[in-house]
Amino acid sequence: SHRWGAEREPPRDGAGAVPAVMPAGSAVVFVGTLWHGGGANVSGTERRLALTTQYCEPFVRQQENMMLVTRRRALPSMNDRLLALCGYSIHPPFVGHAFGRHPLLVANGTVQPPAAARL
Repeated sequence: SHRWGAEREPPRDGAGAVPAVMPAGSAVVFVGTLWHGGGANVSGTERRLALTTQYCEPFVRQQENMMLVTRRRALPSMNDRLLALCGYSIHPPFVGHAFGRHPLLVANGTVQPPAAARL
């Protein structure tokens, strides 16, 4: 699926999925552009561990940081599309979070940042 065009998506019923079955202690490595998912843990153990690493080039960003230059009091008057364009959005499941939560929850005070992060 990492070689598919942007318009193609995997079937919702999982048809064509290829399970990664392997013995305990094994690891699977794949690029993040591969459509992937987790199935039921049928190994008989209580849990499986996963490690994910993410990296974004620091230059891949807007010229002006709209989250810092937009007055917080203006946020309630902005529609969802404009908020997303200003950076107040999350790319599922977690890219763009602030302290592990949606950035609007932090911006509007619903979620307080840890004391060490407060300016």
